[in-house]
Amino acid sequence: MHYYLSLFIHSFLLTFLLLPHILQVKNTQGDDIMVYTADVLNSLVPITQFNRGQASRIFDRLHTENRLIVLKNNQPAAVILSPAEFGRLSEIEEDYALLMEAAERLAGNASVPTSSMSEVMSELGISDADLAEAGDVAIE
Repeated sequence: MHYYLSLFIHSFLLTFLLLPHILQVKNTQGDDIMVYTADVLNSLVPITQFNRGQASRIFDRLHTENRLIVLKNNQPAAVILSPAEFGRLSEIEEDYALLMEAAERLAGNASVPTSSMSEVMSELGISDADLAEAGDVAIE
């Protein structure tokens, strides 16, 4: 169920929020408008192609394209995303949720006294050289 809800949210965002905004931004950039408009036009798929048994061919296009916009009555009705694009957008969504949570925590703790990194390092007996020797650690 969560998978389908995520697909719906991504489709809604791309179709009704991001796509018109992106086109508006591109319209103000002059020469790039034709290239970008051609990319968008190439990603349009009339829903009648599904009725004609061309679904397999349409889905094969997702190997080379990130998204396809399905038109019904010449209006965007759905967005089909490649697995890579879906993963990329899901990661952006997760990052945004974490960013919002961090902002809420910062706002909620604005009056709480804090310590600087140098104060914490001094208190724990850690030097800059110790940090350099430790190297990078992957945190997931």
